Amino acid sequence: MPQLVEWLIAAQKRAGHHTHVIAPTAANKAANGYTVSSPTSWERKAVENALPPETDVLHIHGEDHQLFTRESPPSVPAVTTVHGNLRNGGGELFNPVFVSANHCHRHQGHTFVHNGLPVDEFPVAKAHRRDLLFLGKLRRSNKGAKTAVRVARRAGKRLILAGQPTWKVPASRLPWWPGVRAVGAVSGWAKLDLLQSTRALLVPARWDEPFGLVLIEAMACGTPVIGTDRGALPEIIEHGRTGFICRTEEEMVEAIDALDQLSPQACREHVERHFDIRRVCADYETLYRRAIAGERW
Repeated sequence: MPQLVEWLIAAQKRAGHHTHVIAPTAANKAANGYTVSSPTSWERKAVENALPPETDVLHIHGEDHQLFTRESPPSVPAVTTVHGNLRNGGGELFNPVFVSANHCHRHQGHTFVHNGLPVDEFPVAKAHRRDLLFLGKLRRSNKGAKTAVRVARRAGKRLILAGQPTWKVPASRLPWWPGVRAVGAVSGWAKLDLLQSTRALLVPARWDEPFGLVLIEAMACGTPVIGTDRGALPEIIEHGRTGFICRTEEEMVEAIDALDQLSPQACREHVERHFDIRRVCADYETLYRRAIAGERW
């Protein structure tokens, strides 16, 4: 299950709600705040049969958003969170909710809820911050790993590449230099340690990122973000306070030189104020009430 959904369910449990998850593999997760059932198939009728009788509202996540549409709505009140970029827009979806204002605008939507995280699980470390970090899928050119390497090289800084697959050096896929260290895929405490101990997170995105959860994970740890002006990045990063929004590689190099102007505490406070999972939970509660009242958008 996506981490964001786990965090949201935990916040809903603290708010006094019970969540039942419909997933491919059934398992009892009551200790984590939810139970799970698995439908006999991913057809509409089977999914609805898996809903508990006391269901108040159905919250749809995932890539298969076409199971329920405006023309074929579910039998219970529902909202549909769109996590990715859709090829055909979001006009057919039932009560679509996008994850940023940019994401919403590009899909001609009306409603968005920024993602969030449990801030207390991302403490600010008092580590000596020196290296830069790129964290993402290395072979997806739109994530910008090669750009991150070029920028770090031009700035004369060391760069940690975290993600799969691990590039081994020398390799034609990577404009290699001695300051690059590939550490492979990271998660859990290893990922947290990287986010806490690096000078800045480089996000040279070459596509319209719907949100970018790693941005707020880094800032929650006090690590500023240097990103491009694509997708939701300009509404997540507060330019000049929690990072820098750049249009060119030259601007990213200049931003690295200006990192001393930024405060880890300012990054942390920005996430506490705008991207706490409790705010996400409250925003969705408002949408649930609208859906239960019969509203459609």
